[in-house]
Amino acid sequence: VQPGRMITYEATAHDILMYPREDGYKQGPMVASATLGLGRDIAVPDHQMLDMCEYGDVSGQFYINSLKWLANGIIPDDELLSSLRIATYSECVSSYLISTGFQNVQAISSEAELASGLASADVFVAEWLGSSEPMENLEALKEFCAGGGGIFISDYGVGYDWWWGKELKDA
Repeated sequence: VQPGRMITYEATAHDILMYPREDGYKQGPMVASATLGLGRDIAVPDHQMLDMCEYGDVSGQFYINSLKWLANGIIPDDELLSSLRIATYSECVSSYLISTGFQNVQAISSEAELASGLASADVFVAEWLGSSEPMENLEALKEFCAGGGGIFISDYGVGYDWWWGKELKDA
């Protein structure tokens, strides 16, 4: 069913925003947060929520607030634009963040450069990792987050079944 659905579990995961149903009840998370070790994660169930070329004017404030939370309190708000070090695979995300005033944004140009890009970042914004991110990169992201980094991620779990013939858990 569209839009994408998520589930949160474990003590450090929280539903932030829920899809409304017509009867007034909530039908499932559309934004979730969690901690992992010293780091933080925000997840959304559809990569289009993080497509800042298309939706920056709609979700921009959510984006900025999320980056503040992902900074884990290590950077005061008045220094966020100049001090927060952000890495992303997306040129679109990079351009959007620079246009909003962020001064330390690095676009990582290939999967092979992820680990080295994370070494100089506070936050990694993954517009979408795709269905075939190398396992060593997934491990690098896990270590980055557990060590205090922030990860802003999206995925569309049912797409793994629909488009790639994989299991939902592969998301």
